[in-house]
Amino acid sequence: PPRSTLFPYTTLFRSEQMAIAKGVSLVSFQELSYKTVDWLIPGYIPKGCITILGGDGGQGKTSLWCNLVSALSQGKESVLSHLALVNNKGISLVFSGEDDPESVLKKRLRDYNADESKIYTLKLDDSALASITIGGELLPMLIEQYRPLLVVLDPIQQFIKDIDMSKRNDVRRTLQTLSSLGKKYGTSFLLVVHTNKRDKVSSFRDKLSDSADLWDIARSVIAVGKTQDGNGFISQEKSSYSALNDTILFTFEGLTIKATGTERKHYVELTTGHRQANKAQEKEDVKNDIMDFLELNDNIEKRVLLDHMQTNGHTANIINQAIKELKESELRETEKHADGYGNGVRACIKVKKGKSNEEL
Repeated sequence: PPRSTLFPYTTLFRSEQMAIAKGVSLVSFQELSYKTVDWLIPGYIPKGCITILGGDGGQGKTSLWCNLVSALSQGKESVLSHLALVNNKGISLVFSGEDDPESVLKKRLRDYNADESKIYTLKLDDSALASITIGGELLPMLIEQYRPLLVVLDPIQQFIKDIDMSKRNDVRRTLQTLSSLGKKYGTSFLLVVHTNKRDKVSSFRDKLSDSADLWDIARSVIAVGKTQDGNGFISQEKSSYSALNDTILFTFEGLTIKATGTERKHYVELTTGHRQANKAQEKEDVKNDIMDFLELNDNIEKRVLLDHMQTNGHTANIINQAIKELKESELRETEKHADGYGNGVRACIKVKKGKSNEEL
């Protein structure tokens, strides 16, 4: 038998010594204080985190974020919340690579009665705009100087330089710089994404699939679209810190968004009319999501994998079906023992050796 089975406590002691030697100090949950989630826009945009705003062109993404920064500038309610933002009144930085601040954005902000003195940007022809990049030096300096509540980057593709958006590890490393800035300054980030043109999708995540890893790193994902009847809607498709909000229906009055009601349905059902996504396609999507997750979390406990996948909106049944099929060729199930005597056996999932994620 392995030495860890014969001498479990000796092995544990040696592991503890190694951790101390490397300067690692673990804390028990008893020592940790409980922290509630702080919201910039209640239920939709958590403070210090990344939120994705996605949709096809011309659906109302720009009108929505103009509404949000206007509400923050005044400390008033937004189209997403009937609660006045009295405790979240402050500065926003907005950078657009497509809409001219003077001829387009200023008009929209005025239509929302924004306090324009609290919203900062760069002119479209300002050479400094090219230096506003995620992972670059200028954006952190501006955040430190202005201490904004919210930074809007529209579209996100314009502000990620020198990396392939389809490469998950590169995108993840780049976006983690925003997470670090959010944690340091309390700034929230609204990343505007042009979705792909696919019509047959099982979830809104599929509409973001050309921009790898955006869904995973975002704490909230908001979709803007049109129903089959041509009415506008704002649908929250992911929320890591709360239940999903009901979908907001809206119309345009000029260029401003006016909420007209709410709906329990979300993106796929509203745009396709199908109550449920195609199960076969959803299973394939779940398989891809599992392999993406295991790329950085190999040999992970099965229950942790299930929790993660369910957080992303998949049912336990479809997840287990996907795992079962993947185990035929791509994955294998292992066991992890809590101690050396077989107590506390935990099932883990591991990628079979010889298969890279790129090959899969």
